[in-house]
This record gives sequence, C-alpha cells and structure tokens, in this order.
Amino acid sequence: MLAALALLTAAPVALPEGPALTEEVQAADDRFFTLFFDARCHPAEISAMLAPDFEMYHDKAGVVATSADQFMADYGKACAARAAPDA
Repeated sequence: MLAALALLTAAPVALPEGPALTEEVQAADDRFFTLFFDARCHPAEISAMLAPDFEMYHDKAGVVATSADQFMADYGKACAARAAPDA
C-alpha cells in the first residue's frame, strides 16, 4: 500500500525535447544493437532496456517477438548457440 502511494506522489520524469531527445534515442538504439550483436552476450543489460510489451519486427522476416520474455528467450538460445564448440 505504501509503495503504491509512493508511486502516486513521485515526481514525473523530465524527458529531453527536440534534438536532445533524438540524440538520446539514437544513443539507446546504438547501445541496444551493439549489445545484441556482440558475440559475448549481455542478457542482463539487454533485458533492462526492454519493456514487458516489447515487440521486434524484422524488415524481411516480419514478427520476431511480441514480448520481452519471448525476445529474451530467443536471445538466450542464440547466445547458447554462439557458445557451442562448433559455432
């Protein structure tokens, strides 16, 4: 109950506007793709960047994932495949 009350009284988050917002979005996008394609795998860092209702679409293959959980499960499989001795 107290936690819910604290959420209601928390100050709103200030978001950047204009070029600053564009730069912040670009930086987050760059960070996400750098982590995703790094062969060492970074599940905790990537998961922290995703909302539960995250969706991923491929420009050729279409729907990749319709939730953060699904995306992270697939990412985990890809990481395991990269770590295999015959990878």
